[in-house]
Amino acid sequence: RARKAARGFSVAAPQRTPLAERAAFYGLLALLVWLPLPWGSHRPWAEHLFELWAGVLLVLACIGRAEAGGKLPQRYRWGALLWLPWLAWVLFQTLTLPEARLAAWSPAAALVHGAAVPAGGQPLDTLSIMPGVTLDAWQLSLGYLALYLSVALTCRDRSRRRQVAIALVLSGLFQALYGSLMTLSGAEIGFFAR
Repeated sequence: RARKAARGFSVAAPQRTPLAERAAFYGLLALLVWLPLPWGSHRPWAEHLFELWAGVLLVLACIGRAEAGGKLPQRYRWGALLWLPWLAWVLFQTLTLPEARLAAWSPAAALVHGAAVPAGGQPLDTLSIMPGVTLDAWQLSLGYLALYLSVALTCRDRSRRRQVAIALVLSGLFQALYGSLMTLSGAEIGFFAR
């Protein structure tokens, strides 16, 4: 240290990572290991759990980054900004439009909504013929954005990126071994199957 200080280098004590950021990082590792287990998280309950988990991770990562005095690195901002038009478009499809406008923009959706009017009810008049499913897709997209931002905020050094890679490899190895055992035994028991 004395030689570096003499040459004009400043030697700073290593900074401790804020607790919220560490919690976000280890929660991220756990999420990456968890995601493929319940049928690839392709069940409504698993998707909602993912969305909640990713949202909590993002909040923790933002708190940790604020405690450390940092911002989202510049190279990740464009990726996050590209998500915004997608989210706006998907949400727009769930908005109720005037019947004439819907007929002009999407005659097929107007026909479907007109044919599906409940007795004594009003048609939905949305661009999406299944607005509930479209809203679920929008929430899932928000979950993916939260996951992306959590990775961008917490995996900023080589050591953490390596830990993420190790977690993914070990998770994949476990899944391969488990799948092989299920196929060879003929049991075919999935995680959290009903």
